[in-house]
Amino acid sequence: MGGEIPPADLPAEVASFAEVATEAESTQAGASQFGSPRTNLLRKFNGVKIFSNRHRQLGNEAFIEIDMNIAKTKIPSTKGNLAATINYPKKETDRLAILCPGYLDSKDYKHLVGLAGVLSKQGYTVVRFDPTGTWESEGGISDYTTTQYIDDIKNVLEYMLKQADYKQILLGGHSRGGMVSILYAARDPRISLVLGIMPSSGPMQGQRREKWKKAGISISSRDLPDNKNEKREFRVPFDHVLDRDQYDAIGDVREVEAPIVLVAGELDDLVLPGDVREIFNSANEPKRFLVIPGIGHDYRHNESEVAMVNEKILEQLNSMQV
Repeated sequence: MGGEIPPADLPAEVASFAEVATEAESTQAGASQFGSPRTNLLRKFNGVKIFSNRHRQLGNEAFIEIDMNIAKTKIPSTKGNLAATINYPKKETDRLAILCPGYLDSKDYKHLVGLAGVLSKQGYTVVRFDPTGTWESEGGISDYTTTQYIDDIKNVLEYMLKQADYKQILLGGHSRGGMVSILYAARDPRISLVLGIMPSSGPMQGQRREKWKKAGISISSRDLPDNKNEKREFRVPFDHVLDRDQYDAIGDVREVEAPIVLVAGELDDLVLPGDVREIFNSANEPKRFLVIPGIGHDYRHNESEVAMVNEKILEQLNSMQV
């Protein structure tokens, strides 16, 4: 094993923490030869962003040691690569958490970033990703369906299980991400725990559906994760609604064998606490239901609210002894 490489000897984009633009290679290749994935010695591969300037030479290849235990990567799925961020805990773990964003939301919104940090401190390796057709992931917006989202979760899980032999698998998300977490857990008994934060449930009904059907598309905008004053527009076809008609979290939750934690916001006017309660009433034991006072659906815009919600979530997870 060679000595330390001075930053001047590394490519400028590596030394300045930008993306490494080299041929894609699996983190598993490095892990199998030089230790488990938790050591965070990652081969330079396309899509990994460096969060530290610590590095070392292993044989003839440059490796990057990630101080903060956070890496960006690409995960293969059926419609192209999924953009993902992985938080590694400080110690080796057999616990994995997968976090799913809400409708057209980014994996990099503060509530998911904060929750990933909280769970990582509790000993989880945590993955958050952008579903197919959104944000940094590949695929078109026509691929942004519930069926594809479920497939994305499967591909993320399979990818992570190739990195390490995780025994406990937490699957959760906010809003639509919470709903899809329930749907997936009903179809895969490997899930150990489900977390639904203000999860939506059944098919879309009412005036919104009729307007969407008439127009053929629904135009929505979302603020950028690093600049709430700038927006990104999404034009979602009506096929999204038709695909969603196949799924109902209230019915599917009966098939979930894992413990489930459901969280509602007292001030949520998009997913009412009563709607979350209905999912809870259909769920099997063990289960927990919590209504957080003073919290609305888009609590991600308030850092103190994000911290409070994550604290309450952690309390509920700990009460389940997982």
